[in-house]
Amino acid sequence: MIAPAGGNVMAAELHFPVEWEFRIVVEGAQYEPVRQGVVACLKAHGAEVNLSDGLQSGSGRYRTIRAAVTLTSREMMERLAADLAALDGVRFVL
Repeated sequence: MIAPAGGNVMAAELHFPVEWEFRIVVEGAQYEPVRQGVVACLKAHGAEVNLSDGLQSGSGRYRTIRAAVTLTSREMMERLAADLAALDGVRFVL
């Protein structure tokens, strides 16, 4: 998806269902427990689990998990993002 003028993706008009990829930045030392939490969170929201490893910082302090999902509504997007961000060890969700 291309961001609208001004760069605010959340303000862009999305047409649901939409394919979306969350990028979840986690503390490297908590990677595996967070990954398990992401799987549980996706299942709780009725989303198919489709994870892949993202990048890691040079020091290994941070890693990313990429979660590709099909979102059925803006509400699902917001709830899922909030629940992923609330997992222990998650620094932020993009």
